[in-house]
Amino acid sequence: MGFRFVVVLSLLLALSLSGCSWMEPDPAQELARIKGGAPAYVEALQKQLGEENQDAFLYYQLAWAYHFQGQNQEALTAVKTALNLKPLSPKYRLLAGQIEQDLGDHFAAVSLFSSALKLDNRLLEGYLGLAKSLEATGKPQDALVQLELALAIEPLYFEAHLAWVRVSLLDKEHPKDLSLLVERMEEALKIKPNSQEGTLLLAQLYQSSGAGFRSRLLLEDWLARFGEDERMLGELARDYAQSGEEEEALLILARQKNPDPGSMDLKLRLRQGKVSPEQLLTELQEELKKNPGSISLMLFEAEMLYNLGQYDQAERSLQKVLRFEPKNAKAYLGLAKVYVGQSDYRGEEQALDRALALAPGSLEVRLSYLESLVRRGLFAEASAQVNQLKLEGENRRLLLLKGYLAQQRGDYAEAEEWIKKAQKQGTDLASQLALAKLEIARGQEETGIARAKEAFKLQPEDMETRLVLAQGYLAAGQDEALEELLKPLVSSHRGEGRAHLILARSRLNRGQLASAAGFLEDGLKTWPRQPDMVQLYTAVLGFLGRYKEAIPVLEEMQRFNHRYSELFGYRLWEFYQKAGMTRQFNQYRLPSDR
Repeated sequence: MGFRFVVVLSLLLALSLSGCSWMEPDPAQELARIKGGAPAYVEALQKQLGEENQDAFLYYQLAWAYHFQGQNQEALTAVKTALNLKPLSPKYRLLAGQIEQDLGDHFAAVSLFSSALKLDNRLLEGYLGLAKSLEATGKPQDALVQLELALAIEPLYFEAHLAWVRVSLLDKEHPKDLSLLVERMEEALKIKPNSQEGTLLLAQLYQSSGAGFRSRLLLEDWLARFGEDERMLGELARDYAQSGEEEEALLILARQKNPDPGSMDLKLRLRQGKVSPEQLLTELQEELKKNPGSISLMLFEAEMLYNLGQYDQAERSLQKVLRFEPKNAKAYLGLAKVYVGQSDYRGEEQALDRALALAPGSLEVRLSYLESLVRRGLFAEASAQVNQLKLEGENRRLLLLKGYLAQQRGDYAEAEEWIKKAQKQGTDLASQLALAKLEIARGQEETGIARAKEAFKLQPEDMETRLVLAQGYLAAGQDEALEELLKPLVSSHRGEGRAHLILARSRLNRGQLASAAGFLEDGLKTWPRQPDMVQLYTAVLGFLGRYKEAIPVLEEMQRFNHRYSELFGYRLWEFYQKAGMTRQFNQYRLPSDR
């Protein structure tokens, strides 16, 4: 085998030196002929190069083999040598561009792909590579032009269609209608119906347009046509889980023979609320030991650490994800939650903006942004953005968000209508709790408490369930039950300050102003800029005449936008006067004058 290989390479060398570059064989075909795979191929090439070290094609083959094995630095060294010997080869420049692209140097890749296309303007892979690097350097419109040029040469070039949809989906400055992208991807899959990447992208588009049922049908059809596949089963299970059909998701996961870390992540997520957060975190970290590079498991670990109130550790986990994948939108979503836990609302806003920039077409990102507006009490802005969302189907999470916004407007009938629509897609914990909160808000405490208790029996470790039930107890005046229920959240500093807030209101209802102020003060040590807590705390301090204690807290709250921005502005002005701080009072600009 070795002698034959040397003879073949010697013949190729002779042809290359005589100018017959068109005779250069495809390295992939050469690799297929060699026993021992890529390592044996590299070894044979290195041996040949020891004897004939001026053969550009041998260096090209060596670069290709290194690149095939993922040894990109070695590949880059080899291909640069090939280009020094044969600078006008378009395919050498193409390979060099692909290597630079994999190494993350997209500016170098753009230069190499561009020069390759000048030498051969029908090099389809050159257009594709150039488009990917242009998009990576912030030029999505230029990337789309290159892809259109490739498709003008070869209309059935599936990879170009796939890249066109992906680039369009990420182009925030020139957003395309989702229905256009769906149509384009559906047409592309007629060229290559068995493509996993194309099918998953179309499923994502269906999800983003609110047509989750179409996503599930698409994945089920792929599995029926092309056979069981671990990755596709995992995505289908995740689809069902997102729609609230957890049992169906578990049945699909059971069909996998070798679950990947993403599927293990989903299985663990489906155990949330059924075991203690501490136990679930232990199980998750055991799985991470087996798969230390799993992004999905690292993201879930950060989520669990957040749920346990370990915000600093959660942030470290997410920063670790971003070291591996700097453009991971889910990591920025996680950071936004962590910043909320730390009362860093400016940080939350910046993290959400970054997530939107990375994944402008993601429904999950857009809904998280809307939920952030709601949490900060910016209901008018949230309602306006909700009305701008044009979805093909009815997304459960969006329906519940619409219900909550209607509830905040005092339109309880409309709120119930939205929640009932969500429940038509299958009753889950979120919709049950939304209905319980609505019943409590409209004065039906008994019904709301009963509903929340049923949820609590099923998922006693779920934080939101505990908080909703406590809200019911507060409305019904069941103070002892409330305090017992909230003890675990207060002692572990979980609940984003909402547990402290409920307990403080319970004390206020009993006329215990100083005790209420103490609870709020304790909560503000963990969440110093939580708007609802600051509002109640400074109001109580005002009743107690402790204006100077309230003033620094109110001054801090002037730094970002929230539901009480105007109220706090006037309260600060009032407290300056009552505290005898004449200079600050006279210099202060009222919200109406800003």
